Amino acid sequence: MVHVWVVMLFAGVFLAVFNFWASKWWRKTIATVSILSFIVAAAAGINIDFGDYRNLNDALGISPFSALLAARLSAHAGAMDVSLGKTWKAREHTVMPKHGTVGMVRIPATQSHFGARQAVVHLPPQRSWQTHPFCPF
Repeated sequence: MVHVWVVMLFAGVFLAVFNFWASKWWRKTIATVSILSFIVAAAAGINIDFGDYRNLNDALGISPFSALLAARLSAHAGAMDVSLGKTWKAREHTVMPKHGTVGMVRIPATQSHFGARQAVVHLPPQRSWQTHPFCPF
């Protein structure tokens, strides 16, 4: 599909360039706007094929989430005990936060050596306590 987008881009630009000669000012204006729209449409179409950028924030490198401190993440890896959700109780006289934290974190590529993008991580409300139950993140 990339080839189709590239061909359509060049065909549209080629057609618009012909409107620059021996034409009125308004056709030249429309041709200029058309060239810009052809470029944007082709870039969006090519991005659909590759899926590199989900939205304009990704394309511009803007993240809506703040960075999380590495100290808040667990250094442990592995599977969590599934019975923890059934047996865990909050400590007495403890106010449970209503919401968790969402943030960006860079996950090191120690095994794969693949330099991936930053990950979006949700930390549940229990992670805001000084002593919290073990949850591998």
